[in-house]
Amino acid sequence: MKLTKYNNNINFILNKINLIKYPLKTKKSQILNRLNKVVLIIHKSLTKTDLKEVFNFLLPNQIKSINLLILPKKKKRIRRFKSSVFSNSKRNYKKAYITLNQNIFSSIFFNSLSSNTIDE
Repeated sequence: MKLTKYNNNINFILNKINLIKYPLKTKKSQILNRLNKVVLIIHKSLTKTDLKEVFNFLLPNQIKSINLLILPKKKKRIRRFKSSVFSNSKRNYKKAYITLNQNIFSSIFFNSLSSNTIDE
């Protein structure tokens, strides 16, 4: 019974890891990385408790706090003029600010998580 419980836990964590999109690599996030904070772009369905379970599995006893931020939708212009019509909107996403106790894996682990970046 313990083995199936362990396998279910690993499957749960692997499903939640797939919902982490990529680490944000901007100037501000690089400054925060030096202060033991990591900025991730995640799927909107992830919660703090899910992230805590995932990172306690990956980095045991290294998570100090997790803060989430949902950014609003941005409207996309069709034309360049002032009277342009806003029809489509960019998707909103969720940011996770994860504070670590020590800067052990932040540069190695989170850089290998994904190669996607956002330039701002």
